[in-house]
Amino acid sequence: MTPRWLILCLLPLAARAQVDPFIGTTVSAVDTRWGNDGGTYPGAVAPNGYAQLTPETRPDGGYDYRDSLIYRFSCMGHHSGFPGGSAGRFFVMPLAAAAKAATTAPVAAPAGAQPAGSHARPFSHGEEHATPGYYRVRLTDDNTLVEAVATPRAGVFRFTFAPGVTPRILVEDTARAAFRFSVQPLTHTGNIYTFPPVKTLLLTIGVSATDGEGARRNMDAECNAPFDTLVKRARKQWAQKLNAVTIDDNDKAKTIFYTALYHSLLLPWIISDVDGRYRGADNKIHQAKGHPEYGGFSPWDTYRTLNPLRAWLYPSLESAIARSMMDVYRQTGRLPAGPMTGNHAIITLVDDYRKGIAGIDSAELSAAVQIPTKERDVAVFGQKGYIPSNYPESVTRTLDYAYDKEIINQFNRVDNVRTQFQLFDPQTLLLLPRYGDTLNRHPGNGGYKEGDTWGYSYFMPQAPDELIDLMGGDSLFAGRLDSVLTDGRVLFDNETILHLPYFFDYAGRSDLTQRHVREILEQRYRDIPGGLPGNDDLGAMSSWYVWSALGLYPFCPGRPSYAIGAPLFKEVHAKNWRIRSNASRKNRYIQAIRINGKPYRQATISHAELKKGGTIDFLMGPAPGPALYHANPKPPRFTITGVSLEAPLIAGSPARIGFVIHKTGPGMGTFHVRLWADGKILATHNATMYQSDTLRFDTLSFRLYRPGPVTLRLDSSATAIHADVRVPDGPQPSAEVTGLDALPLTPIGTKASVKLTVRNPGWEARALYIPVLKDGQQTTTDTVTLKPGEEAPQNLNITLEKPGIHQIKIGGQKTTIKAYATPEEATILDIEGRYDGKPLDLPTTHLGESLTMMCWVYPTERRSEDIFTLGDYNVLQASGGSLTFFAGGWGRGDCTVDLPGDWIGRWHHIAGVCSPDGLRLYIDGELKKYTPLGKTSLDYPDGIWMIGRNFEFPGERQFQGQVASPAIFLTALDGGAIRARASKTP
Repeated sequence: MTPRWLILCLLPLAARAQVDPFIGTTVSAVDTRWGNDGGTYPGAVAPNGYAQLTPETRPDGGYDYRDSLIYRFSCMGHHSGFPGGSAGRFFVMPLAAAAKAATTAPVAAPAGAQPAGSHARPFSHGEEHATPGYYRVRLTDDNTLVEAVATPRAGVFRFTFAPGVTPRILVEDTARAAFRFSVQPLTHTGNIYTFPPVKTLLLTIGVSATDGEGARRNMDAECNAPFDTLVKRARKQWAQKLNAVTIDDNDKAKTIFYTALYHSLLLPWIISDVDGRYRGADNKIHQAKGHPEYGGFSPWDTYRTLNPLRAWLYPSLESAIARSMMDVYRQTGRLPAGPMTGNHAIITLVDDYRKGIAGIDSAELSAAVQIPTKERDVAVFGQKGYIPSNYPESVTRTLDYAYDKEIINQFNRVDNVRTQFQLFDPQTLLLLPRYGDTLNRHPGNGGYKEGDTWGYSYFMPQAPDELIDLMGGDSLFAGRLDSVLTDGRVLFDNETILHLPYFFDYAGRSDLTQRHVREILEQRYRDIPGGLPGNDDLGAMSSWYVWSALGLYPFCPGRPSYAIGAPLFKEVHAKNWRIRSNASRKNRYIQAIRINGKPYRQATISHAELKKGGTIDFLMGPAPGPALYHANPKPPRFTITGVSLEAPLIAGSPARIGFVIHKTGPGMGTFHVRLWADGKILATHNATMYQSDTLRFDTLSFRLYRPGPVTLRLDSSATAIHADVRVPDGPQPSAEVTGLDALPLTPIGTKASVKLTVRNPGWEARALYIPVLKDGQQTTTDTVTLKPGEEAPQNLNITLEKPGIHQIKIGGQKTTIKAYATPEEATILDIEGRYDGKPLDLPTTHLGESLTMMCWVYPTERRSEDIFTLGDYNVLQASGGSLTFFAGGWGRGDCTVDLPGDWIGRWHHIAGVCSPDGLRLYIDGELKKYTPLGKTSLDYPDGIWMIGRNFEFPGERQFQGQVASPAIFLTALDGGAIRARASKTP
């Protein structure tokens, strides 16, 4: 049997596009923070098809490649790449002979169990196959073969039964849908249709955004041929799309590439019927005029990579989509903003217009982009130029609105004053939440949408030169961004940071762009079910792979140009370009570029140049070549004069050096001042200057420890200071201990890990003896030998034999550790009685891998409410008719169950339990759901535990009712312990 991963979309053209629809159908094979699975589905779908015929392997919806049961097939509503995007509606299921008469599967199921009354049936991946437009699987309990083929608005299931099987088909949730069988059913009971014994049975379905009649017309028009003919049609239709790019290379990355291109062609959906009718954004029926109508927009997800990819490879498709977005504007008075922040339909449409995409009227677009989104903070942004931190997602929204505003101003040829720099912190060189004149330097994730300060501080693609200048210039900017990407402070797993690897092109370090892009292509994407680095989000992450493998990237949509990366394949034909290289695993750095035979040295290429077509030749090598050129038109220049030492130098004592910084050139910039002592960096200081051609009187503090002569020099200064470091009177000072840190809980009899940093503040190398006190009694002595001024981290292990809280004191620093004997004693919070809702003063780091959070609640309203939270990371939340628990971030999965019918107006005990194997959610002592998850850390720096609200969403999602007896355990309590707590009245 042909292995699943070798199945090809057999194309009738020169190149075979290798597509594996199973890529992205389970948890990511790499670490992620903002979504832990691709969210894709393997079923049959046409390009941008409104019908998607796909299996679901989870009782509460969706497909996961790790599973071995199919609960149902769903036929529409799949948002490929969204969390839960493999779940849909309009359900179909062939029933096993012993199936019961129940028509729906229960929402919750214990771990590994098949829920009673469900229609789940076993299958094997060895008997499962998928290619674009076609899917099949054999159900192993009675050898029923299920095949599916899709057209844009309809599809067909073909069921092949073993001898002796009585066919029984479940069909339900058929709103705005239609279906028919090839054989007349014998009986029809509820949603179950029973047929006489036949070998083959066809079920044809149609879907529509308008009504059932539209679905029937779609079905009749598109499924008017035998099943195998429809498969050939689907294959040909996908071939025409996928062969927009042909690859002459045997690299296995071709499968990843063509699957990424396939995923880029699933959304938005065609929502107009075959007769042109469609349900518009105003919920009225309209008639499509001159183009098929598309819907299901989420511009925040698609403007960065997906829309620009279509604008280049599929301009007629992008034209229809752009005109559909303008139709939304005509119907509602606003462009489609989607569910996220900002209104990036503006960026998409301006980008399309500037690239010559047909069908966009300049005057109408100019009017459309002036209308703000409905968010309540847009007016605040207009008044202040930024969003204060007492609004949710303040940094993200500031940056989104600023980007939109700049693109609008460029479109209207209006000069823009870039206001997002009001969030810039000269001390940390980061963009931080701001309230009044105060910047929050420890925000956690407060102020950010699906990200943090490291990722969003670089979210300024519309102003790369200004941001680089403000962050200290090319060298400092590139060095720190390289460190951020290398050490994992930013993981490549979400749209907000897709442009980061290409930022080096604008800082004179194109070699770092080439290195990081190639590492991401090779390490973060794979040809396995877990091969996507996080949620694909309608094809956004897949589109990044397509661009990057070709060696280009739309760094700033809205501006028609592309950053140059490094191609992955030896020869590619894309649109009207032939892209050739000697790329290999070893050859990943550009040595030279030739476009149509002429040398090319720039780090970017315009869309106008791209439209011309021709040949791009990349000469690659194993080591960095000459840097590609990017001109910063107005970089500031800094010099230093007036250097003076403010006082004599005493070993170990603070000293200061004064100087004057001269800035020449317009605009803002930061000078990274470095103080050198005998050729080594002694201290640094960031001096941010906002005005043109200015002076700044400044000082820099430092310490020297070794006695004797020293030569001091500052960057950009011709002055050197020669001085002597004197020995102070008196004995050498005691060791300095800082950063004392310990796990807050440890089991009795185990060694508690304690970390600290020790410095020798004296002027001689020596052994330092540091007593370690436990509960006031010295237990041991830490000994370390250090040079003058040297510091070193230390790790100590302290055994705690008795239960309870113990105080640890080392070198004047104190911390406490609680030793526990049973899981129920591993508490960092356990409050008796009612709670008044103030923030909880609790540790947020060192939460480990297990957690239990619980409380009693008395709800008075049914709406979206945060009940018990640590940011948007560890959360118990009621939303509408559901209760949700997640830990370690919502992106890795959650437990969501229906609220009990008596939720309002009485006390309920709720508990969420996280262990390395998954999540469990209890209501009134009863386990309602288990969600298996991969192992993760629950640590959350700088967060705040809160009852009845969430510090990441000030003023929103506040719980209406009372809360009592909140408790947090750093262990996973079992069902018995949960029931014992739930048995006590609040």
